[in-house]
Amino acid sequence: MKLPRPVARRLLIAALVAAAAQSGCVTPPRPPAAPAAATVEGFRTSLINARTEGRREVEDIIGVYVNLPAEHGPGIAALRRDVAEALARMKREGRERLSTAEVDRLTVDNPHFWDAWFEFDPRDSSLLMLHASLLMEAGELLRASMVLTIGVQTLPLNVSERMFWFTQQARAHWTVFRRLDELRELEKGWGESRRRREAGLVRAMADWPGDGLTFEALLQSRLGLKPGTIPGEDNAPITITPAARARVAKELAQLRRINPVAAARYAEDTAAAAEFGRLWTRLTDENRAVEPREVGQFAEQARRLGFPEMALVAGRALAAQRGFMAPGDLELIRRCLPQLLPAADAERLLLRIQEGRLPGFQLTRPAEQATEVLEGMDPLIHPLLADHAVREFARETLWINAAADNVELSSEHLRARALGSSNVGRFAAALEDIDAALALQPKAVLWQIDRAVILSKMGRAAEADVAFEQVRRLVPQDDFLRSTLAVHRYGEGRFHEAGALFRAARPDGANFAYEVIFGHLSGLRRGAPDPAWLARHRLKSSEWPAAIHRFLTGEIDRAALLQAARAPFDMRTTEQQCEAYFALSQVALAAGDKDTALRELENCVQSGVVGFIEYDLARRDLARLRPPPVPPAEVVPSGPEATPVPGPKPDKGDAGDGGAAPV
Repeated sequence: MKLPRPVARRLLIAALVAAAAQSGCVTPPRPPAAPAAATVEGFRTSLINARTEGRREVEDIIGVYVNLPAEHGPGIAALRRDVAEALARMKREGRERLSTAEVDRLTVDNPHFWDAWFEFDPRDSSLLMLHASLLMEAGELLRASMVLTIGVQTLPLNVSERMFWFTQQARAHWTVFRRLDELRELEKGWGESRRRREAGLVRAMADWPGDGLTFEALLQSRLGLKPGTIPGEDNAPITITPAARARVAKELAQLRRINPVAAARYAEDTAAAAEFGRLWTRLTDENRAVEPREVGQFAEQARRLGFPEMALVAGRALAAQRGFMAPGDLELIRRCLPQLLPAADAERLLLRIQEGRLPGFQLTRPAEQATEVLEGMDPLIHPLLADHAVREFARETLWINAAADNVELSSEHLRARALGSSNVGRFAAALEDIDAALALQPKAVLWQIDRAVILSKMGRAAEADVAFEQVRRLVPQDDFLRSTLAVHRYGEGRFHEAGALFRAARPDGANFAYEVIFGHLSGLRRGAPDPAWLARHRLKSSEWPAAIHRFLTGEIDRAALLQAARAPFDMRTTEQQCEAYFALSQVALAAGDKDTALRELENCVQSGVVGFIEYDLARRDLARLRPPPVPPAEVVPSGPEATPVPGPKPDKGDAGDGGAAPV
């Protein structure tokens, strides 16, 4: 269980929630709102900057590709020539950018691109960055954002490269947000007139043909949907009638090309669209580690809906995580390539892959081990959580540096980095960051609670008590304070106080089911269980953690509880087993069965779910129950009859009889 974290205002990281926004954008570091007169100029500047940086990166990458031997990587060499010729032609013709059609001919419609795709080792990220940068250069920022988002969330990137991916992603998102600001200003002049609105949207797209944001707003208007009636943040499917679908068929086809993530919501197969939306939401979730299984499911769902470009990008990310292409990857390629290339080219590529005539170039440095980047992590942390922690640490560090001159933004992201460090066992680093955040905003009550929690996890109970008491004087009725203080009291063995705090939880609270469980465990641990109270608070839902509740009431046994914990086939299995083993350990401790309790506590911490409350409490119980380690024996080299003397030699005056210590 993780305590519900109150949502603080994240000015630099926000979600696109306007009706016209692309659903599912991740980590857009939103710029400060510009005055009305500056919105248009702000958007133009941001779009030019994104295109310029995209072109610069394209030129840098193809400059590196020159050094690869053409005889071993003919596809890479041909792709490099294609890109160089396209850029040269653009300059000869006096154009400022490549067109979308030209970029497609260089990438997804280009057999040389796919030859290069398979000539690089799956762990090399340079070709995906070239793909995203070409899209940026052409102004296809939403497609570029799709590639960049999948990359930053799933690719095993080294730290410096990850920072650059975050930066490129931010450039794309800044432009999108500037466009949103501009559209909001334009909306004021359109009023309620649908005709004026649609005419205005068409004019707005004239300077940005790849604007899938504005184009979706135009599509929705032509479907008769009023602005703001379709939420943009939940990725839910949008059902339209067959007649309406036929009326906007051309617009739907255009949206699929320039904003595929948004277009998936309008698919005829609403069940597939809903699953796609769920998986995209998971893929863009910064708060939970994205599992390889989910990346593979997303790739398959994208293929099923007819988005082969997106499917192959996700498939490559999955192969990069694994370090090699598996049979499942080849099957995805076999199904997707014919949707992008002529049959003869697709067949040739598939034959080449099967024959294994691939050099496997890797230009980008491999990712560091998580422990090399973040020293001091709990050694038992789950590898997936460790990788996620590195990614989020890099993300927050980038935003802290970017907002160095803004007190509010810097403190927000210092706090976020502190929480991330705390959740992987880096408590000293967490305390340093939360202190730095509070130095900038000393009156932030929630952050003071965070500091008290970190002190508690560090084992500095007296300081944590003082910190909690100081906050309690400021906000005595705060529910988040009550929850965190209850956990602190439980961890310190003050079960009577903890139980009273857990029982004070509101029934409508997000974690009420866990509060009931901990309220009962508090009674068990102090030798005063209240089964009648537990029965009165029987959980209405059958979903987890109902199985723990049923175990505590005696309805199911240990085996049934663990079977219920293993029901899901994803990271939740590990999390639920952590919670189940902790409950089992507490019951054993209450019964005085120390040996069983030790086994269950060991099982709990071996889950590696370091950020969970149960993990932290199990770690504390183990520290109390295990005897302190015996120092290694020291051998006195005075002859063959010498015997080991345990521990260090005592100093004079330390002997039990008050006399001199033996030498």
